Amino acid sequence: TANGTPAVCPNNVLPVEQTMAMIKAEAKSQGLDERLALAVAEQESGFGVNNNSDAGARGPMQLMPSAALDYKVQDVCDYKQNIKGGVTYLKAMWEEFDGNVFLIVAAYNAGKQNVYKARGVPNIGETVKYVSRIANSYYGYKNSLQRSRLNVPAVPVQPQAKDDSSADNGVLPVNSNLAKVQG
Repeated sequence: TANGTPAVCPNNVLPVEQTMAMIKAEAKSQGLDERLALAVAEQESGFGVNNNSDAGARGPMQLMPSAALDYKVQDVCDYKQNIKGGVTYLKAMWEEFDGNVFLIVAAYNAGKQNVYKARGVPNIGETVKYVSRIANSYYGYKNSLQRSRLNVPAVPVQPQAKDDSSADNGVLPVNSNLAKVQG
């Protein structure tokens, strides 16, 4: 809108299957792993079921107004434009972080500047949960659990105490080249 507040997008504009097909096609056209784009859209909006966040993100890929501008999205509520912008953003993060899914989705959620500042996945509760959920979806953990004969309850994420020794490092610490630190 004119005052900078994002428009409210209607939910469930298209059937989930159609939204998923659009995401797959856009990912393929840009050479991005479609599993990543699908995992992000599933976490962000449930493939268009909930197109509005309290933080101001909109559409099936939940683009913030600044990301929409950066990736030339004129109408954030238009699924085709929103998906193209979101996939373009993921592709840029893929190249930025050399295919490291954890850093890519952390940057999508918290901004790449926060990934660099933390030297890994930022120790922000929302971001840690987000990365975990997408990684589980991307790597198929959810499907593995469904096939498992074990009935293991989910373990809730415990808040971590902040101590001075880890203040500079992200949850998944990396060195200055953003390579995972062993240990």
